[in-house]
Amino acid sequence: MLMMKKWLISAVLMCIGLYPFTGLASQTTPIKDAPSTVTPKKEKKDVKEGMEVKEAIEKEIKIAAQQLPSAETFATSGIVIFLDESEKKISVISDELLSALDQKAGPIIASTSLFEAIINTPDMSALIKQLREHIAKNKDAVEENKELMERIKKYEELQEYFKKITQKTNELFHGKKELTAQEIVEKLNKEFPHSPIDPTQDLNMTSAIRRQNFVWNAQDWIIKIVDPAHKLLLLIPKAYKNVLYPIDLSQYKPSPQKPESLTEIEYQIGLKIDHMETIKDPSTAFQEGKKPEFADYFLPSLWNTKRENLRSKDPKERNINSSDIFVSRAEYEQAKNKYTMQKWAIYMSGHGSPNEMSVSMSINDFNSCLDFFNTRNSVVLLVYITCFAIGTNVDLIYKTEKQLPKTYAYTIVAEGVTEAVTTAFPRPLLQDFTLKSLNLKTKQLAAGKIPDFDVFIKNVTAKGPIDIIEAVQPLFELGLQKFIPTGQEIITVPQVRVAGREWFNIGDTKNKSARLGNIFAKTCTKVDIAKYFSKKGIVPTYYFMDAATIPCELVLTFNQKQKPVFIPMAKISSAEPMFYYIKKIAAPHLSLVDIIKVFTDGLPDDYYPTLWIDEIEINNAGSLLKDVKTPLRVSDFVIQVVQPQAEQMEEEEKAKKEEEEKNPPKLEKRIFDVYFTYNNKAYKVSSKALEKPAIEQIGNDYRDYYLKAFKNNFEKIGQYKEESKKMQQLEIGSSPQK
Repeated sequence: MLMMKKWLISAVLMCIGLYPFTGLASQTTPIKDAPSTVTPKKEKKDVKEGMEVKEAIEKEIKIAAQQLPSAETFATSGIVIFLDESEKKISVISDELLSALDQKAGPIIASTSLFEAIINTPDMSALIKQLREHIAKNKDAVEENKELMERIKKYEELQEYFKKITQKTNELFHGKKELTAQEIVEKLNKEFPHSPIDPTQDLNMTSAIRRQNFVWNAQDWIIKIVDPAHKLLLLIPKAYKNVLYPIDLSQYKPSPQKPESLTEIEYQIGLKIDHMETIKDPSTAFQEGKKPEFADYFLPSLWNTKRENLRSKDPKERNINSSDIFVSRAEYEQAKNKYTMQKWAIYMSGHGSPNEMSVSMSINDFNSCLDFFNTRNSVVLLVYITCFAIGTNVDLIYKTEKQLPKTYAYTIVAEGVTEAVTTAFPRPLLQDFTLKSLNLKTKQLAAGKIPDFDVFIKNVTAKGPIDIIEAVQPLFELGLQKFIPTGQEIITVPQVRVAGREWFNIGDTKNKSARLGNIFAKTCTKVDIAKYFSKKGIVPTYYFMDAATIPCELVLTFNQKQKPVFIPMAKISSAEPMFYYIKKIAAPHLSLVDIIKVFTDGLPDDYYPTLWIDEIEINNAGSLLKDVKTPLRVSDFVIQVVQPQAEQMEEEEKAKKEEEEKNPPKLEKRIFDVYFTYNNKAYKVSSKALEKPAIEQIGNDYRDYYLKAFKNNFEKIGQYKEESKKMQQLEIGSSPQK
């Protein structure tokens, strides 16, 4: 990651990610809420009205998942783009490139450096050899060598286990009895139910297995150098056929010289391959020298504005040859309808950071990229994954210089629900096999399960109307995903910005998530969450707290095995503190420990909110309190997520860099303190004590401290007024003042 603030460095080292679809009324300037067709009456706040508002919001959300009509196909071609200059070995972006190369779904544009990262990653045998050589050269480092020998033992065990999986997969594919893919999956899960070692605890091990499982033949591809600096490559599978022109690329022969005008094959595939240099292997394009901070070479190749402006003043001629990659709209028009213009569905992936970078490009470059797709090319769908892609960056990317919202003529889908990291880090296929674990084309173990570019491109280029949400599902894993190797869990949900709209909506057709928005907060009184948000018998697991204040009672009828996850929504880079308030929680089947986990398990990385709940009514205290009456009622319940100490100085980090490469450090689990009052006594519990609960009795002054913090915050942003001179009687949850 590049130019990151110190407090974000560790969180964003290996991220791809997203931002919320709406904001917090009491904290930040939100993305525009989807308009509701129901205006809640100020004097009524009953359940009936709340349900009417809920139905109106759901109707609006369905627009994002509607079946968009198409005369023939929604898109005629798909292309996947991977940009990065930071990865030195297989990591997030290069791992996705591995999957795309394995699947051969369609054209790929990728940074040359990503191929270097793949080649520089040792497989398991090479990794073990490196460690043995290190031990031989440092015989005096007894303790270190002892640790390395233990690691070698684990590596060898895992290597043998993985070898058995690949051998068994080949046997099942090529045995005397022909098996269906589902039958192969079932047999693999039966024989290999659990990996003996969790590879996600070691980045080197994870990357080595991914490298070992990757088999790629450059002869199956047309490989082109896109830019003069050799930093960008275009790869097209020779077996690829687009919808409009199913030409045979296996017979493609590059032009010996650059043609003066566009060729027939360029019009047919929509890419200027005859104007690019052909190479036989990506390694041919490797260049020595310092790597740039951003993928600043992509936009000039995508949209050469200088060359475009130098051309004729005639608008019809001005946009000719504006791109070194795509055949533009103007160029198709110049051909006088001899060729049908390609309609593109594009997937992009790269690293991101607040205020600085999106999809490994600077914010300005990414903004221009969106404009190119809107005005120069024919794009119907853009899907992108990048850390912090929208969050704070949304005001920079999706607004004009006059701060007016920008709209695009194509639908945009992005991953995530909060301004935080998201992940697609390498997950070796060692257990929990599915159909996506198999490469049915090559009849062997696939390079990875997610994303499935093959199915994605088939979905968007299928004839007839499509459901956008269903079409992009192969690219995402809905729910909490483990951020390897820190062990932190990150929520991933696709967000949809329908063509012509000014906002994102959640794209969850499986009803795994729900929003506690500002309209909900203004209309609720007492709500059974499970019943309220249930659809066709499916109860959501994840509840996004768009509203910072929920002045009503939430009834959680969940059990301990199916606890809900509440996730606060905010811009982490906002200067404002994150304060959340709920009037009451009633959970008859949950303990006090369960309630703590409900509000902390889904916290995004680098989120440090404070939550206040006036009253909690639960079944028991877990193991925190003994000899208590049931139902248990606690008051003034506060969860304070503790922000860690500042990062070490850059010089110190640089000195430790080499050691961290050998054994990447893990981030500590999130730390938070919990305060509550029971039977007129105040208690404190630390997050470190949740596994082995320990509790201490404290003074009641914690209430004064947090009441003052909440009071000052709400008054500062003009949302609440003091209703009592006595702070202890302050009703934080009163209705917002307009």
